[in-house]
Amino acid sequence: MAKGAHFCDGSRVNGTPIRTTFARALAASALLALAACGPRTTIVAKAPAPPADADGDGVPDAEDKCPAEKEDGLPPDPNDGCKTTDADGDGVPDASDKCPGEKEDGAPPDAGDGCPNQDPDGDGITGQNDKCPNEPETKNDFEDDDGCPDKPPRVQVTRTEVKINEKILFAFDKATIDAKSNDLLDNIAEVILKNPQIEFLEVAGHADHIGTDVYNVSLTRQRAQAVHAALVKRGLDGRRMRAVGYGRHCPRASGDSDEAREKNRRVEFKIVRVDGVETGVQLGCEEASSKGLRPAPIPAVVTTREQNESSQGAALEKLAAYRASRPPPPPEAAKPDDKGGKPGDPKGDQKGGKPDAKGGKGGDQKGDQKGGKPGDPKGDQKGGKPGDPKGGKPGDPKGGKPDAKPGKPDAKGGKK
Repeated sequence: MAKGAHFCDGSRVNGTPIRTTFARALAASALLALAACGPRTTIVAKAPAPPADADGDGVPDAEDKCPAEKEDGLPPDPNDGCKTTDADGDGVPDASDKCPGEKEDGAPPDAGDGCPNQDPDGDGITGQNDKCPNEPETKNDFEDDDGCPDKPPRVQVTRTEVKINEKILFAFDKATIDAKSNDLLDNIAEVILKNPQIEFLEVAGHADHIGTDVYNVSLTRQRAQAVHAALVKRGLDGRRMRAVGYGRHCPRASGDSDEAREKNRRVEFKIVRVDGVETGVQLGCEEASSKGLRPAPIPAVVTTREQNESSQGAALEKLAAYRASRPPPPPEAAKPDDKGGKPGDPKGDQKGGKPDAKGGKGGDQKGDQKGGKPGDPKGDQKGGKPGDPKGGKPGDPKGGKPDAKPGKPDAKGGKK
């Protein structure tokens, strides 16, 4: 072993015991041993202090737009350090958002209320109540709450009316029901029979303004009576109805157009009593009352729901038998040939169709050339244009002597 060698136990050097310098040598060797054989110490640098975050929301104050309130992590910016002003992120601030938990879809009826649209078709019927959410409801007093477009049936029952969506037709200026209306009357009878709660109705006839008041009241009363009788033939108890004529006094449409007059010539079925309770439906109108056509008092209960139900089966059988016994409707009239055109049509051939013996439509200038306007004292029954000094035969370009005698006015006032 070389001189000066060192053992970790420090016992001998060159075979000679160490005495005088033992303490110092031992201390020096101990330090060397610790350096060579002892554990090592790791010195770790101190971490820097975190940035300031006064509200503790994880957004440093230097970046926190709202250092005094905590970020809620919601849109539109979950990292700005602020509570959201638009919780559902639909662009509508919560202060004005009616549905802060649901996103606005920008659809009508209100594209800025913050809510998904509950009424896409805008018909006023929302959510699950709308069976046709993309098609608007047709407001026609028929199933108006289902949200779907529809066409009303021919005959329907409302709270105060058995409403018919076609017209009952009559012969010109008479109370004779046209055969074309037989099927409609069958439907009316069937609907009333199948609604035994209807205990009393008023069958009301109405006219347009052509003709005298006395004449129109009489004609509309007779037509209402004809409808009453037709329904009785079809199985209805006549005591459940009364027939009334109001003349021209309760118009449905104003004006003197053909369309307005057509709407005003009608028969209506007003429901007066249901299950023993009066409906309060208006009968007649103020103008009719001012002319002395006041509705008669509503009669006492004649038939009840129970009685109507008990007779319903037999009445429906009577209706079916009446239908089966009736001859089929006549075929539709053939179209006019190329020599005729429509009767009274100034665009037609001069030979025309068959002239209307009663002068065409009342007040219709397209009426029969031989008649002029019914009720027009200027109308020349024998021809030519009324008041035309060249007179002559209708359609005769050579004229001739004018007819000095004006045509007689039509006292019945044209078509009804």
